[in-house]
Amino acid sequence: MKVEIAANGNIRGTTSNPNSYFITRAGHGYMVQASFKGPAVMRMEDISIVMAEQMKRLMPDMPHGAADQAPSLDLTKGGVVSVRGRKGTAYYMGKTIKHSAAEQPFIVISVDPAITPLGIAMQHQFAMSVEAMGQIFGKSNPFA
Repeated sequence: MKVEIAANGNIRGTTSNPNSYFITRAGHGYMVQASFKGPAVMRMEDISIVMAEQMKRLMPDMPHGAADQAPSLDLTKGGVVSVRGRKGTAYYMGKTIKHSAAEQPFIVISVDPAITPLGIAMQHQFAMSVEAMGQIFGKSNPFA
């Protein structure tokens, strides 16, 4: 994933699909999808509404307590690692670290003040994602 942040807080980031990317402008999120007729730009709020409608159609009997049954995400704190020259604390999935050279951290958290804007931008993106999941899953939101 590549995330670019402007001085004013606007964001552009890649997704796993090479034909799409996300942007945040003035606090609103958008997905941009390449097509043969040019880019299709979709507001995250609209995507959430459509996905919520689809979830109700596909899973009309989703229990309201589904969030209580969602598996927990266990993270284990590792040591200090370097990512692109920035040092931070590594966190790994699971209750233990396998300690293999091939194991990649799930996330690396840095306290480097030079990348504070990245942390603020990612926090905002995460909050928008949780809000979108709330619209999609309602009270059964396993991501809240």
